[in-house]
Amino acid sequence: MNLLKKLETKHIKTEKIAEIILQNSKFLPQIFDGLESKHASIKYGCSKTLLIISEKKPEIVYPNVDLFINLLESENNIFKWTATKIIGNLAAVDTENKMSDKLIGRLADMLNAGKMITANNAIYALGKIAKAKPKFQEIITDELLKVENYKYDTTECNNIAVGFVVESFRTYTNKIKNDPEVKAFLEKHSKNTRASTQKKALQLLENLKG
Repeated sequence: MNLLKKLETKHIKTEKIAEIILQNSKFLPQIFDGLESKHASIKYGCSKTLLIISEKKPEIVYPNVDLFINLLESENNIFKWTATKIIGNLAAVDTENKMSDKLIGRLADMLNAGKMITANNAIYALGKIAKAKPKFQEIITDELLKVENYKYDTTECNNIAVGFVVESFRTYTNKIKNDPEVKAFLEKHSKNTRASTQKKALQLLENLKG
């Protein structure tokens, strides 16, 4: 079965391809090959497929973890953003300790790159790593708390990024329950001008009381 040809002709959706590979991983090499394609529908379709697979069965993607780490340096933002989220998903099956201080530092740098989308993907990944690797929770929490002070395109972008930080904190609440800095952050943003961010902060504050 030539999955790349089906992607090129748009005869199949990425969700369906992911489903096929989840049932039979022998087709997975085709998807990695597709990342090198000159056809946008193929390379971006393969990128999205790998993201879906990493969410549902990260262990079959994990042997290629170095590829995704290298893609953090890609000039192609779609590849960079997708790789960032995939790395976060792979943290749960990180048997080779690829989730390192160096990698966390690289992701933390992305928080202050001036672009909300880049930051939001890094926030997602760092939250996943914090949940899977408790030894990194303190340093990751410190990095995420800095996000409110970084400059993005607009104030609303900052508010959205703060909302993503709150969502990440929710993934490891048992470890930040008694952190006064986290509590102060949440109390501040329980009055955030963005309604959804305000709601997330209020909900997490309530959850931490339990």
